[in-house]
Amino acid sequence: MDHPALSPEQIIAEFQRRRRLTFRIRKWTAGLGLGGVFGGFLILRSMHDLPDPPYLLFAGIVASMVIFVFGAYYTPHLYRCPHCGRRVRASDPTEAGYTLIKDPVSCPHCGAILKGTTRGRP
Repeated sequence: MDHPALSPEQIIAEFQRRRRLTFRIRKWTAGLGLGGVFGGFLILRSMHDLPDPPYLLFAGIVASMVIFVFGAYYTPHLYRCPHCGRRVRASDPTEAGYTLIKDPVSCPHCGAILKGTTRGRP
């Protein structure tokens, strides 16, 4: 268990904090990764007279792949239920591609409530 002594309100607040952070990281890694690929193509297009411009494109693509891998590896480890510590994702491998559940009401593994009202907010 990640934090077994947390109250239901604390579990909701902690999971919502983790959820916001997870999707913020995913947005940034996707934007930076696509920006790196696009930037590599722009560099290649603008420097056509250099002897080895494909290396610049290759460097941009490799940097983008590193950013994508970071986002793909790190965010599922962050997106966990504060009560049981397991990843909040579809329990059936065929359901939704076995991906993270974007905004779950409860943990599919332990049943802890992950979405509700905290401090008067929905």
